[in-house]
Amino acid sequence: MVQQSSDDSVSATTQNPTGALDFKEFVDNHVQATTRFKTAEDLLNKSKPLMFIWICFAAVALVVLLLPGFQLNALSDIRGIAGFLLVVVIFGYVVSYLAGRIIYFRFWKNHGQGKYSTVIDPDDLVAFLNTRLQYLSPYFKEWGRCDQKDNIQIGFKFSKSTDAVINLFKNSTPGAYWITARKGSVINYVILSPNGLSGGKTDAGFGRYVCLYKTAPIISAVLEYYLKSTGSYESTTLS
Repeated sequence: MVQQSSDDSVSATTQNPTGALDFKEFVDNHVQATTRFKTAEDLLNKSKPLMFIWICFAAVALVVLLLPGFQLNALSDIRGIAGFLLVVVIFGYVVSYLAGRIIYFRFWKNHGQGKYSTVIDPDDLVAFLNTRLQYLSPYFKEWGRCDQKDNIQIGFKFSKSTDAVINLFKNSTPGAYWITARKGSVINYVILSPNGLSGGKTDAGFGRYVCLYKTAPIISAVLEYYLKSTGSYESTTLS
C-alpha cells in the first residue's frame, strides 16, 4: 500500500543496484533489450510510432482498388478521385483509430506495468526522477505529484497536450504501478479491485500512443533502477 509519509521509506539518491552499470547505462540497456533502439536518446529522437497510420491508409486504399467491380477509369475525373480519397480517408481513419487502441494497450501491457513490495515515498521518487533524468531534457523535466482518491499520479508534460504518468495504486497489495499517458484534462486510469477492472474516462488519441511509445520503456527502466535501489522491486508484470 502506498503511503505519503516517508518514515518507512528508503531513499534511492545514492545507491547503485546494478553493480558496474551506472544509471544511464542501465536505462540504455533496458531500451536496447525491449525496443529496436540502442539508447534512450535514439528512442526519443528517431522513433516513428505513428507509421502504422500510413500503413492503415495504404491498406484501405489497396482494398478499395481491389474491390470487385472497381474500375481504374473511375479515377479519370476529379469527382472520381475525390470520391476515392473520401472513402480512403473515412475508412482509413476508422481502421487506424481501432488499430491505435489495440497497439496502445498491447504496448502498455509489455512496458507499462509492474509491482513493488515496500513503501514508496512519492516525494523521494519525484526528486529522483527530476535529478536522474536531466540528461534527457527537454523531454523529461519538471516531474510533479498529484494525489487522487485511489492512486498517486507522478508525471510530467511530454508535449503541449499530452502527459506521461506513473500511477502508484493505494488499494493493491503488493503495490502496483502503471505507466500511462493522458491527453489534456482527460485522465486515463484503471483500478484493480476484487470485482475486476473499473476505469475512468479514457482517450484513445494518437498523441497518447506517441507519448507511451517514447516514454514507457525509459520510465520502466528508471522505476526498476529506483525500486532496486530501495529494495522494493518485485516484478515488471502484474499477474
